Amino acid sequence: ITAGVTEWWYRSSRTAHNISVTADNARHFCAGFTQVRVNEFSVQCEAMRRGLATVVPYQLLSLFTW
Repeated sequence: ITAGVTEWWYRSSRTAHNISVTADNARHFCAGFTQVRVNEFSVQCEAMRRGLATVVPYQLLSLFTW
């Protein structure tokens, strides 16, 4: 499990030790895991976007696809 997911799971749980994924909390864990993975590079991507925008205007950035 990645560090981001572990931190999210730790913060979202009422108990801070020996947290296990069970049938009862699996959906909650998967939803959080998905959110962490989808957003884990948001800060870096935004920094790249800001840097690129110093050369290419923001309006033109939408023309590029990755």
